[in-house]
Amino acid sequence: MLKNWRLVTAPPVDYYLLPESLNARMEQEDNLKALPRDRCIFTSKEESSADSASNDMWLLCDSRSVPRIRSMIELFNLLCEDTLTERRNQGPSIGTVEAPPVNITATVAAVAEVTATPVLAEAFSPRQGFIGQLLGAADKNGLLIYELNIPNSPGRIYVYPEQQVFYSPSSLDLLAPFFAADQALISCTTRSQVTEAELEQLSEAEDLKPYTLRSLLWYGVYKSSQGRLLEGAAADKPVRLKRWPDLNLSDCQDLIKLAAFMQSNAVSLLVVAEKTGIPIKMIYDFYNACEIVGLIEQSSEADIHNKQLNPEKVSLFSKIRSRLNKAHTA
Repeated sequence: MLKNWRLVTAPPVDYYLLPESLNARMEQEDNLKALPRDRCIFTSKEESSADSASNDMWLLCDSRSVPRIRSMIELFNLLCEDTLTERRNQGPSIGTVEAPPVNITATVAAVAEVTATPVLAEAFSPRQGFIGQLLGAADKNGLLIYELNIPNSPGRIYVYPEQQVFYSPSSLDLLAPFFAADQALISCTTRSQVTEAELEQLSEAEDLKPYTLRSLLWYGVYKSSQGRLLEGAAADKPVRLKRWPDLNLSDCQDLIKLAAFMQSNAVSLLVVAEKTGIPIKMIYDFYNACEIVGLIEQSSEADIHNKQLNPEKVSLFSKIRSRLNKAHTA
């Protein structure tokens, strides 16, 4: 092959791998129209879809959504031919469609990246992506149903702003794909005037579990920040953690030491990195998430306790981390 093919987690990408359900909606929804259709590859378990008269590219999969070998060969031969044409023409062979202005990501399963890793904005803006949708839902009524239209989606998220809760069949840490995906792939429908009885019936029918909306916001910002400090925040101003967030998540257990230090000391994020040895990008992610849900207080002056953690406390943190690991692997 003439390209190094790989999945990517952010644009730019060459091709977008989408579920068959989106094929019929490509010309109906504005957010999907933004995608260059001749760069979209649709997955299907039915050969009749791939044999349609349209010029769409298809990847046939078996009943377990595993791509079929023959279909993969045909698809990559087609993409390889496209690459050769690009090189001969010194430009894109499939029209001159510019990349859409939306932030398409590869949880949607974009399958190729031929340029360097994209440069993210210097500061993190919570108004973008799924976090922006959740923050904007705070004053809405009814039950908001979010669905991520990708293969192997973690399930729907039912947000009930009036009670500051959400329901999901998946645990919080399995909802991470929502925060990596572009808004174009997240649909939202609203059910107005939902009664408690209807919520109970829905929960039983879909095996939904209730969580606080605050926990979803915290985890979403933590996963979305990608090492960027929250816009308007300063890394050189002293802050303190009011109380710990819920760190009983599979990918948050390394934050125990950070939470303990930031609750005991009022220092800048730069000093936190210096004193703890924790990467500054991880500190930014943690700080952003805590700030969004009101767990951070600004301090007028630094107040640091230089006393090192004694071996007993270090051992305690290790035991907590070990128990969390066992809880998630059980």
